[in-house]
Amino acid sequence: MNGGVETALVLGATSDIGHAIVHTLALLAALDAITHAHGGRVYLAKDACCAPERVRQGYPQRDAFNAVRTEAVGETSRFASTLSRRLAL
Repeated sequence: MNGGVETALVLGATSDIGHAIVHTLALLAALDAITHAHGGRVYLAKDACCAPERVRQGYPQRDAFNAVRTEAVGETSRFASTLSRRLAL
């Protein structure tokens, strides 16, 4: 086992799973804020829950990238992914 959710399932503590997830997401948001405060940014290839505004703060050239992408392929979703849709990239 490698995580709290799986451990909770084994122990039969399914009512605590939602509570654990909320606290885990809050912890991750706090760690993202600390990272940003020290000049860091989220590693997008490994991200699963970062907020779009945190990405905008960490990647100031995002608008320039979007302009180049739009110029190259137009307003299509050819280069879209679940991550890019979630983070409005």
